[in-house]
Amino acid sequence: MPSSTISIDETMVSWKSRLLFKQYIPGKVHKYGIKIYKLAATNGYTWSFTVYTEKQDPTAGLGHSQTVVMNLSEDLLGCYRTIVADKFFTSIFLAECLLQNDTYSIGTFKSNHAVSGQKIVQQKLKRGEVYALQNKNGIKVIKWKDKRDVLMTSTKPSQSAVVVDTTKINKLNERIMKPQVVLDYNEGKQSIDLSDQLSAYYTCLRRSIKRYHNVAFELIFGTSVVNSYLIYKENYTTGNTSILQFRESLVPSLLLGVPSKNLKPGPRQQSTSSLKRKLADHKLEGMEGSTCNVRRCCVGCYEKNREQQSRAACHSTTKKIKTFCSDCNKFIVLIVLRRSITVCNK
Repeated sequence: MPSSTISIDETMVSWKSRLLFKQYIPGKVHKYGIKIYKLAATNGYTWSFTVYTEKQDPTAGLGHSQTVVMNLSEDLLGCYRTIVADKFFTSIFLAECLLQNDTYSIGTFKSNHAVSGQKIVQQKLKRGEVYALQNKNGIKVIKWKDKRDVLMTSTKPSQSAVVVDTTKINKLNERIMKPQVVLDYNEGKQSIDLSDQLSAYYTCLRRSIKRYHNVAFELIFGTSVVNSYLIYKENYTTGNTSILQFRESLVPSLLLGVPSKNLKPGPRQQSTSSLKRKLADHKLEGMEGSTCNVRRCCVGCYEKNREQQSRAACHSTTKKIKTFCSDCNKFIVLIVLRRSITVCNK
């Protein structure tokens, strides 16, 4: 069963061809694709999902986003859990419906959704100040001023508008203070991101002319495998098993019928890029031709920069050279330091 805090958010399956219900979300990694609504626990386990195909029929006077929340959490209502959602789903009316079903809610919301909270929207605050109102039903509307105004709703009785210490400091060596509702929201929202992150590490999605291939592969080999990995990690292993080792152990388990708990992932093969080579092992040559046409990134410099930067940043910042090794067919730069010549390749 999911924990006491669950999260609802949307995720995207990449799809750029023509499609009637193709969506565009600029804040996602895959901006164009098929939208899937997910409900996940705090550890990243996906409990339920629904594929967005068209606007659903409103239920009990709710809009589309509120209907999605009620449908996904239908089997989990009445247990005093806390649902965390962003401003796309959150509204005062949804908070009232969840309270009637013995379920708490936390979420950000848009200023034009605050039908009964216009007073708090118009309130002017300085940075770090908090202002809150509560109605007779126990719904709290909180406004916190950070770099910009943050509007949130909460129905948990234990939460208040008091700021707490996050035990972190900023660049000015000052304590970072945030309301407790913001900390609980950030902690709850990471579940969907964790599930998508684990699924994207070793994805099996490829270009296809049929959209249901991508959706099916994402749900079977992405979401389902991640759920299995989380269950396996929690119940059957005490070591630090990675998602790649679990996937490698899952293949013989399905083919040979051996339980996964009896399988031990084999030792990882060391990649050739991580093997150190001596200078004598390399045969460095200079590439012929125009410098602007034949220069390439140094392999060692690129791998070192890749630990802290993205691919695009590494391509622009890594040193471009003409020298390459004829044996390994890699571009390598020579660094002369303290009268010793070393190779930047690892």
